[in-house]
Amino acid sequence: MKKNVQTLEDALYDLTHHSDVPAKAQAEALGVSYQRLVNSCVGSSSETAHHPTRFIVPQTLLTRNYVLLDYIERQVGRVAFTLPEVQMNDTAENCRVRIMRITRELGDVAGSAEKGLEDDGRLSRKEKAVCEKEAYDLVVEAVKYLMMMKKR
Repeated sequence: MKKNVQTLEDALYDLTHHSDVPAKAQAEALGVSYQRLVNSCVGSSSETAHHPTRFIVPQTLLTRNYVLLDYIERQVGRVAFTLPEVQMNDTAENCRVRIMRITRELGDVAGSAEKGLEDDGRLSRKEKAVCEKEAYDLVVEAVKYLMMMKKR
């Protein structure tokens, strides 16, 4: 997968050509010719690519390459991540304790970032990576908690 996807065409090209599933297999699964799929990823100088929107979900699920969705999410200021598995056997008390711990730990992550900024006005790459990882893990856990509460 490309690391620097700047345009919709970049994302479509990456989805089709840089996935673990070859483009020919993708075309077959989508019920179109290989040439049709490949041509749908690139635009001419006067227009953008004509990749059918009906391909987006099945092609993403087939390839497990989320580059196109990531591109769209960035353009609209959103983010997405894989939904975690939810265990329904937690008691109400365990849920209360879990959400309090998540809240406290998110505060700790914010405190770590603030301390790093106080030292020299910047976060080092290592500090930033640690904060991002810890915050991401806690957000996933919070989403898991919310999903569990919705199912009750």
